[in-house]
Amino acid sequence: MNSVVLYDGVCKTCQWTVKFIIPRDPDGQFRFANQQSEEWLLKYGVERYAGDSVILIEGERAFVRSTAMLRIASRLRGPVRLLTWLRFIPAPLRDWAYEAFSRNRYRIFGRTQECLIPPPEWRGRFLD
Repeated sequence: MNSVVLYDGVCKTCQWTVKFIIPRDPDGQFRFANQQSEEWLLKYGVERYAGDSVILIEGERAFVRSTAMLRIASRLRGPVRLLTWLRFIPAPLRDWAYEAFSRNRYRIFGRTQECLIPPPEWRGRFLD
């Protein structure tokens, strides 16, 4: 199943997340698009999450915040899959922690002036 990960293109943490996912997804299950292109946000009705959440599109469904991250982690290779045990924590509690981090990510890690430019071997994974 191919899925699309929507990320904040100017967020250093979000760019790091994309760079973390790709080598752990050698089968190419995930494609990437930045949220600055509103087409995806409007199509799936998730524009209210733009910029404050990684968004995962699977089929016709969109997943946000901690649920998106756990669904991504469950399909990656390596020890990161161990994080999926967090799904037993109620979503409101997980999302509270996710949102607390999200509100402070620019202050802590900063932002870039440009979107992630993928190296040639990754370009086929990016949709915009």
